[in-house]
Amino acid sequence: MTFALCRTGEAGEMLISRPILAVDAERPNYTELLHYLTYKCCTGSDWFYSSPFNTPESKRRLIPPKSSPAMEFPADEPHQLMEMPHTNFYRHFKLNAIRYQSEHSTLWETSLQKTGKMVASKMVDYKHKEYTEQLSNEVNIYKSIVQLQGTVIPTILGYIRLWDLFDILVLNELGQRIDEWNMELKDQAKQVLTKVHALNCLHGDIKADNFVLIEGRMTLIDFGLASKSDNQKAIIQEMRTIDGF
Repeated sequence: MTFALCRTGEAGEMLISRPILAVDAERPNYTELLHYLTYKCCTGSDWFYSSPFNTPESKRRLIPPKSSPAMEFPADEPHQLMEMPHTNFYRHFKLNAIRYQSEHSTLWETSLQKTGKMVASKMVDYKHKEYTEQLSNEVNIYKSIVQLQGTVIPTILGYIRLWDLFDILVLNELGQRIDEWNMELKDQAKQVLTKVHALNCLHGDIKADNFVLIEGRMTLIDFGLASKSDNQKAIIQEMRTIDGF
């Protein structure tokens, strides 16, 4: 039994995926198909190869974990990368709606299956190393200023690798964007940034979109470009950026 996913390209050509094989009709192996459907459902992106006349080869080999232990969540150490199979991920989380999407990452409004609590899942396509490295850096920065989590920065619930498809950062809070800035809000943002700078941390990407309100509390997010530094010139420049909001 053989499966493949096909569609029509922009020029009318047929695009075909790498064949997805099942061992036999009685004991089919749908692992490859599950990989495709996971990627498609989570990103809405097409994942196809445009060579129907030759044997298409995958551009990356997707290997699920050798075993699928019943992993509990949140993890004891939320900053430690967890390997999680598809089935375990959806046992813990429900992806409800996309709040933000770029070419390589997606921010999902997510609910925890056990409690229904709304959280945020930042999902990065694993094949784009630049962005997975930024996500890893973000986790390390959160860990280095862990005393600020839940006050002026979000709280990390978990750091997950979903097979070899995505790296996912699960945050305890889903903030509200600020549409209109006034002097009071700018002062609150400066107070937040001052606490981050006090721990020798430069955010690296200060802009209005990276401040959100969580239960009315000003919160700084998106530390992918952050670094540990006490460079006073850079600290002053970051603080001045808030005046332009």
